[in-house]
Amino acid sequence: KLQFLYFIGREGEREMMIQKAGLVLLLGVCLMLMYDRYSIKRTNLSTYVPSFFVGVLCGFCVLQKRKEGGGKQTNKRLQSSKQLQETRKQVTTLTGDLAIEREKAAQNKFKESSQAIPSENLTVVHQHVYINESRVEGYEAWNNTEMALREGKEIYSSAHCIGNSEKSKHDRDAWKKTTCRFKNLCYNPATERFIYFRRPGDTFDARSTVAMGPLNAQWNEGDKEKMRWLPDIVDTPLTAPHLAAPSNEVWIPHFEHCAANVMHLIMDSFYPWHNAVSLFGINKHIRPLRIVLQEGTLWGTCDYIRSEEAKGTAWAQGYSRRCTMNQARWVPAMLPKMNGREITDLDTTKEFMKNDASGKMVCFDDAVVGVGTLSDHCLKAHGWSWDQKDIGEHDCNQARGKMLWEFRKRMFAVSGVPLMLPERHQVLLFSFGMRGNPRWHAYATFLKTKLGTGVTVELAALKTAKQQLEQIQATTTIVAAMGGNTITAIFLPRSAGLVLLHDNKDRLDWDFWTHASHISVKWLPTSSPNITNMLGETVQQLLVSYEEFSPFPNRR
Repeated sequence: KLQFLYFIGREGEREMMIQKAGLVLLLGVCLMLMYDRYSIKRTNLSTYVPSFFVGVLCGFCVLQKRKEGGGKQTNKRLQSSKQLQETRKQVTTLTGDLAIEREKAAQNKFKESSQAIPSENLTVVHQHVYINESRVEGYEAWNNTEMALREGKEIYSSAHCIGNSEKSKHDRDAWKKTTCRFKNLCYNPATERFIYFRRPGDTFDARSTVAMGPLNAQWNEGDKEKMRWLPDIVDTPLTAPHLAAPSNEVWIPHFEHCAANVMHLIMDSFYPWHNAVSLFGINKHIRPLRIVLQEGTLWGTCDYIRSEEAKGTAWAQGYSRRCTMNQARWVPAMLPKMNGREITDLDTTKEFMKNDASGKMVCFDDAVVGVGTLSDHCLKAHGWSWDQKDIGEHDCNQARGKMLWEFRKRMFAVSGVPLMLPERHQVLLFSFGMRGNPRWHAYATFLKTKLGTGVTVELAALKTAKQQLEQIQATTTIVAAMGGNTITAIFLPRSAGLVLLHDNKDRLDWDFWTHASHISVKWLPTSSPNITNMLGETVQQLLVSYEEFSPFPNRR
């Protein structure tokens, strides 16, 4: 960041030098034109040269006079730039947290000089930053997060909530639609409870109840009520010594939906986290903290699967491995490395203080809670035929296309995969999806014949998350059977095509795909006797469409 600011400062100096040179040349030209206007003898070009140089000399004199007697604003900008350069030299000699604090001070000083500091769209290198705190060795928590010891201060909490209003007391479902951002939200590991230290005059109260995670349409109302979350409210400040999380992190206490299914992991965890921080314009490292129910589990979650597995339930045996495998594969694509190592598991409230048993309370400088309607299905199901409301209403994903695109960019950045465009047409068939009994090899053979040698047709294979991102962003059309296996199609480039094969009954995730604005989505029933020809015509149409709406180098 500081190198970039230093470059901006140098740019400011170059801009002023150009302005000076332009003023000098302008005065020279003006004097030359005056000579032309009033000169009695007009001959060749050489007669204008002396007048031009006289004008240039006058220009230098004017600038020198301005430098001595005026130009306060220019001098201020130059001085600010030089101060920043000097600070940069000092920062390079420092290490650790002190260097980071000095760097932040340099940026603040540069802001005060009225220079614009471009904000980063995304930060993927994780360094801990503490403001006026001292990090103490031995105080570490989830995933070895280094904590600062804070003492001798009175700490109050603050909250900014959206979705709740004065009408909330009349809307029984308002808590499902509320999202809150907190400053100094604290967690007590002894009681496994979050605490809000309310200052006098603060109106934060029980109307700000939120949903810890997306609600499963197949849960009963009693199960959904378990998702209600509200911190304990204390009307006094926190004065006891406590641990402070890094200030460049935004923590998201949340409830896991169903990590055994990769689409649920990405769209009911990763995507809502991204949407939550985007709502408040937060540009910090995301640190999710999975809340574990103190009693019982909820159907479909990994905790439920593990509990059924422990009971000896037949279907659950070995099923929990999918939770572990999906997280190990995809969490590193969402969360940046911590202390140089990949995060492959999600921290929980049960695992707090791995390396310290003091039981001190920990406070989060920034936290966001409440993602009840921020997933791909909001309060509905996923397009099942049994839910007629779900398949007949658009009330969830309109105008979310930009959020989805920014989420896509985040995962590419965290994964370290550079954004690129396809150089030639590639059609990818997700042959591991079997809903509707598609005939993948027959489809592949037909498409190769129909589309010709200028188009690559491949059957997709399971790969690492990074390899999938690289392959899919080089693809112009995907053919997949509807369901959770289709989720990686969100990594397609803008204007690419997606053909979803369905069984003529369910339209899984139809509302989400309908509003995924960077992709052109077509649905085809595998029950049709002419499905193969329909597929060929549709794919051909999508390839042409991609050429029309994207900077494609090799038009057909």
